[in-house]
Amino acid sequence: MGEEKPVIDTDRRLFVPLSSLPFQWFVSGTKRWEVRRRRGVFANGVTPGRRVELRRGYSDVRSSLWGTVTEVVESAGLRELLETVPYHELGAAEMDGPAAEARISEILSVNADESVDLIAFRIELDPPDTPPTLVRFHPRYWSAVESGMKTTTVRVNDHNYEPGPAVLAVGANELPATVMAVHRCPAASLTEADAQRDGFDSLEELQRALRDHYPSFNGTESVSILEFKVI
Repeated sequence: MGEEKPVIDTDRRLFVPLSSLPFQWFVSGTKRWEVRRRRGVFANGVTPGRRVELRRGYSDVRSSLWGTVTEVVESAGLRELLETVPYHELGAAEMDGPAAEARISEILSVNADESVDLIAFRIELDPPDTPPTLVRFHPRYWSAVESGMKTTTVRVNDHNYEPGPAVLAVGANELPATVMAVHRCPAASLTEADAQRDGFDSLEELQRALRDHYPSFNGTESVSILEFKVI
């Protein structure tokens, strides 16, 4: 039995709730950068390559926009930040410098000359026609997926998954979902908790199922643990 492993933040999607107007700016393409105070998850969890979910509010899941962080800029104040980040990609495309600074200052509730730790990150949105990731399941697991008893799935030597929109499928049966996180680790580090989240009663039962699905599985392989949520 392996030890409980820490969650790797960079393998989780970065959740960014927005009010209606900034969300619409992202939809229209006039906003490409998001600015936040550097605290909480925004203190050290924003890195190039991390997947991002932009959502209008907290509960409107179907409004989600997905993308990837491509650039990160940190600063000790808004005025310093605007020397690096193009203000016309912050939601002030139609304004000149001073007016843009005032608009962004109002949105952030930060004075332009105030000393405050800020982080800005550029988000490259997925193309609108990007298909969701297809995650197939054996029929024996479908009822556990539908009921919410199964919230993860372990894939051996398969690292082609990443956080983002998904479709969970068994034959013609499909459910829209979101892959919230992908944890990559050695199979030997799987735990009892991993097994229970996967809908099994024990780690031994999970390992038996992996040997069933992957006949050559011997416990030395690497695995991807997909954490998903049905919409």
